[in-house]
Amino acid sequence: MKKKFTPEANLAQSKALMHFGVRYVLVTIILYGLLEWLPSVFVEPVNIYTATMVGCILKGLGMAPTVQGAFISLNGFSVKVIGECTALFLVVLFSAFVLAYPARWKDKAVGLLFGTGVLVAANNCRLVLIFMAGLKYPRLFEYVHIYFGQLIMVVLVFLASVIWLRTIVSVKTTDTPTDFFLRFVAFSSIPFLLWINLNNGYIAMNQHMIRFLFSLLGHGLPMPGGHNFFYATFNLIAFAALILATKSMERRRKTKVLFMGLCALYATHVVLNICVVLLSVYHIRQAFIIGNATNIVSQYIVPFLFWVWAVRRDLFQGKGMVARPFVGRIRYAFYSMSTLSVDRSPSKTRRQVCCWER
Repeated sequence: MKKKFTPEANLAQSKALMHFGVRYVLVTIILYGLLEWLPSVFVEPVNIYTATMVGCILKGLGMAPTVQGAFISLNGFSVKVIGECTALFLVVLFSAFVLAYPARWKDKAVGLLFGTGVLVAANNCRLVLIFMAGLKYPRLFEYVHIYFGQLIMVVLVFLASVIWLRTIVSVKTTDTPTDFFLRFVAFSSIPFLLWINLNNGYIAMNQHMIRFLFSLLGHGLPMPGGHNFFYATFNLIAFAALILATKSMERRRKTKVLFMGLCALYATHVVLNICVVLLSVYHIRQAFIIGNATNIVSQYIVPFLFWVWAVRRDLFQGKGMVARPFVGRIRYAFYSMSTLSVDRSPSKTRRQVCCWER
């Protein structure tokens, strides 16, 4: 039977998306804020634990690394595991999605428990691959680190979210996790290699624009260098690959979402560049806080929200149900042979062509 979305159904779906977006942003800001304000004494044990687990995996592969605290060394090659290398940021992003999504608390608890374990294991494997690449091909270490750090980290959270929806919440999404991941790799690999060379030109363009904007205010300034803005721009490739890899979107919608999302990401890059200028040239310390917040928005919130908005028909519908936060779930009627089939149970309150189920 074919579903027919009524105006009431579309309105409920829009409200569900709006509630999800607000809660997702709030939960993400709160959790990332806690991570930023936590003293290093709380974060360092996570770094040491991650380094220890990576060392154990390398030993299982027949290697003999030396692990001292958060440092991993082998044959003269050494790396240090920092907070961004651990699964903390992955778990925060996944937890924000699960907590914001309208589902039963039992399903959320199961998702958080198993999702956290899966993300930690996947992140450890990611670090092993990066370490082995640096050990055998030192010249490629930086590029492998960027690809697996900026792109694969994001898609891991998307995969965990889709798996949770399909297996625990029973939402029948169009995309399967395996197909989605393979398409993401296909759509991100070549653009990533091209962006390595185009990235410097993109940064230079932003810097010239910032210099022009400051000149309009009567401030001539040299653009500072040596910052990590290089890595931040690769979220353009990650976002584009996420949208292109999503099978449930038609071509026109993909084009629209890509344009809007890339413009939003470009705006965050401009703000990041302004923060770098304010911090490096004018020594405004508040610019560091604003820059960190903008980086979180750029790396995680913007891509996630645009993707959720684009696939809202998939994410907020399952088994003929559309989930609504706080209110309950709407059971949509199905049209079959011009006969409207609705739940006529007296315990339910009928509202036109749908039934409310708490």
